[in-house]
Amino acid sequence: MAFSASSPKEGMHFSDRANATLFPTDDPTLISFDYGAPGPTLLPTSLITLAAAARFARPDASNALQYGPVTGDKEFRYELARFLRREYGDEDVDMERLVVTSGATQAFFNLVTIFTNPATVFLLEDPTYFLAAKMLRDHRIPSSRMVAIETDAETGIRVDLLSTALDSLSARDPQPPDVAGTYPYVLYLVPTHSNPTGSTVPTPHREEILRLARKHNILVICDDVYQLLHYDTATPPPKRLVAFDDLAGETGGNVISNCSFSKIFAPGARLGWIEAPKRIVDAIKLAAVSYSGGSPNHLTSNLLIPLLHDNHLHTHLTHLRTQYSARLTAMLTALDTHLGSTPGVKIHRPKGGYFVWVELPADVDTTLLRKRVVEGLQSGEVGQQRVTFKQGADFSMSGDGCRNALRLAFAYYEPEVIAEGVRRLALVLRAVGVGV
Repeated sequence: MAFSASSPKEGMHFSDRANATLFPTDDPTLISFDYGAPGPTLLPTSLITLAAAARFARPDASNALQYGPVTGDKEFRYELARFLRREYGDEDVDMERLVVTSGATQAFFNLVTIFTNPATVFLLEDPTYFLAAKMLRDHRIPSSRMVAIETDAETGIRVDLLSTALDSLSARDPQPPDVAGTYPYVLYLVPTHSNPTGSTVPTPHREEILRLARKHNILVICDDVYQLLHYDTATPPPKRLVAFDDLAGETGGNVISNCSFSKIFAPGARLGWIEAPKRIVDAIKLAAVSYSGGSPNHLTSNLLIPLLHDNHLHTHLTHLRTQYSARLTAMLTALDTHLGSTPGVKIHRPKGGYFVWVELPADVDTTLLRKRVVEGLQSGEVGQQRVTFKQGADFSMSGDGCRNALRLAFAYYEPEVIAEGVRRLALVLRAVGVGV
């Protein structure tokens, strides 16, 4: 039987690939700084072809198509640990403390399922990743069990305010329900090159967070997807927070590093990993959500084995850092050119990640501004500039916070497109009185 990849059923036409991805790629005139993803030219199509040929040439090729071990393919975890020791500069990365996932989002869902109970209180940065609270609401967690902790746009979560909040919660409920295997508190953080502000929590603050976690029995879930995307070689990021926990001993069990290949390889791979102390890994092994179906995305993890073993992924990551650094520089240069001297405008300058956070004068509401741009409700310059951004209110736990801020993603476009997009954005802002 012959198969043809280019023979769709009668009446179905796929020549227009406008809806082939998550992004509205049907409008080539639009420059969208919403897209927190690698651009098309950075996706490793040739490496996937190489990986598939190498993995399926092996005598054990069929294993890649079988149910995988609960914590993930052993050879993959071995190669992943070797890769991470090199990239983190940390010889303590151990394959036995790595668990394969299908990406950071689904891993977060599963961690909430496994390690929380109906009384668990969730502490989140404010501003934070715009889908964090929504993911918790999808777990039917009420707002009364979510506590917003103010952040600093340069150093991340305010540890002093976190400590105060925990003292208040402990005083109100000195003996939270003791449900075996679960935690009374969960703290969700993006500690390195955060989404949205680009902030990085410094080492002393990380040490204090761990002290608080042990004092109050908190599970700290670190969204570490940007840990390896650092562009200033002179000042590397602090060690990931999980490295401060007791990984091999009996006291460890407060920090999970939740990582993904989406930012360092390809979002379509739907592959990630958790790094955690032994006690947490053992609990994950016993969970039904882990055992049912075995390792998630077992096939993709097998495809990455030759790429890790032969250092192709290291080479690709090095290339990404160079490209993203150039794109970040292009965005900051353009912002400085068009908005740098504008009163009331503050441009935050990350050293890694995907995003630039911009604060505008207090009277500017970026939610309303985006609505005018996207819907074309007003004619003239604002309606005609083909550029979008993420409004600051999307990232605020309070709903009203950050209304004068916006987040710009720089990973998707080439530098010259970024420069044009920022020029358009400046025209939009001038139309509402910013930078006149």
